[in-house]
Amino acid sequence: MDLKTEQPHSARIYDYLLGGKDNFPADREAAEQVIVGFPQIRTTARQNRYFMARAVRYLAGEAGITQFLDIGTGIPTSPNLHEIAQEIVPAARVVYADNDPIVLVHARALLTSSPA
Repeated sequence: MDLKTEQPHSARIYDYLLGGKDNFPADREAAEQVIVGFPQIRTTARQNRYFMARAVRYLAGEAGITQFLDIGTGIPTSPNLHEIAQEIVPAARVVYADNDPIVLVHARALLTSSPA
């Protein structure tokens, strides 16, 4: 698959905003343009991830949920949903779903889970 690294991509821009390493110069340049118009975007992106982590911790720990569906996964960013859930419930199961082929390439390379 051609990742078209010379063209910015929304998933890689988001990765950059989160401080990730799975992005390219075109993504970083586009992100910097977004930051000019929305200086709080990095904080917003990080708060989004913090909320996901808090919600999963609550659902796995307090509500006893053991199966999760992550729709619109994006490029994997640590901690991933399965890492958070399996920290609390080692047998927790997670299905990641995204229709972006670039996300799929990154997910195959980066996502691993504990055996259950």
